[in-house]
Amino acid sequence: MAKDDHSDEVCLKAKVDSNKWILDSGCSRHMTGDHSLFSHITSKNGRLVTFRDNSNGKIIGKGKIDIGSISIDNVSLVDGLKFNLISINQLIDSGHKVQFEGDHCLISHASDGGTLVGKRDGNIYTLSFDSSGSSREVCLSAQQNDIWLWHRRLGHVHMDLIKKLVSKELVRGLPKLKFGKIRFVMPVNTGNSQNIFSSQKCCFHLSPSSTSSFRSL
Repeated sequence: MAKDDHSDEVCLKAKVDSNKWILDSGCSRHMTGDHSLFSHITSKNGRLVTFRDNSNGKIIGKGKIDIGSISIDNVSLVDGLKFNLISINQLIDSGHKVQFEGDHCLISHASDGGTLVGKRDGNIYTLSFDSSGSSREVCLSAQQNDIWLWHRRLGHVHMDLIKKLVSKELVRGLPKLKFGKIRFVMPVNTGNSQNIFSSQKCCFHLSPSSTSSFRSL
């Protein structure tokens, strides 16, 4: 915990690629040090942010970041911060659904109609963006009945998840894929354990020319 009495913003600082955001259960606010990621920002003379290694930075702005069809509000711009952190608690409080699997996670919002796919890197889950700030959003416009194509379109999620989506018909527009025997070059985590931050079931909707949409059942 932070020892600075002048700050109530606490998060775990972790070193990652500049194009990645860490999903952090210990971070009290969404934070970044990159001004260019904001679609809208307001200058702010904010309080200090104290990290668990006792380093700190000052909040100098707050705004919104658009990730595909999902908008993340109340993101703090912290002076000198070299890391991008997404607060899981803040996501849930703002109405997002967050679901963790063994090797990936899904973030969605019913009103935004989009779903983001994060990956597990060691003991943390991350979202990756390209140089323009776009996320690897679930964009399913493929027409081919190709399991590996859908595997790539879904952000390289585990095949067991794709099988589940097909067998339980959770995806409108996803063809009846034939899996057969799948050979992996390297061992893959089966991801049987789940940690779901929502009691609602999820349903994806696919169309040939649009990104996936999300609704709760």
